[in-house]
Amino acid sequence: MKKIFFLSALLSLCINCSSSDDEVSTSETSTTTTTQSTSTAVKMNVVNAQNVKQPNITVMMFKTKVTTTTNLPTIEKQVVSDSNGLANFDLSSYITSNIAQDYYFEAFKKEGNNYVMISTTHPVISIKKNNQVTTSIVVN
Repeated sequence: MKKIFFLSALLSLCINCSSSDDEVSTSETSTTTTTQSTSTAVKMNVVNAQNVKQPNITVMMFKTKVTTTTNLPTIEKQVVSDSNGLANFDLSSYITSNIAQDYYFEAFKKEGNNYVMISTTHPVISIKKNNQVTTSIVVN
């Protein structure tokens, strides 16, 4: 009986020794930080009621609503639509606040020395720093 107990104890000791070897694992973590410059922009598609792109239309941005019964408010920015009917407003240096503010957009066609408002839709866009907005303005 002592012999069986001794062999069991020895076998148990051998098993415990082989499984208690400490395995040390090391892992490395690397973190990459990329600084990405995000722009503030409004991309305005200028189209007519049939959704046909309209080039050479002046789109103006205002801080107040434009009406036909009052003088034109201060023009904050203006862009002429390109051959694809796109008026791209790069506002990165103009909009510096993280608090959104409403801006009003209207389309105009130049007739002689005057601008005539031709918008049939009147987009109001809430813009803050690092926003990019794409929308359309419909013209006559």
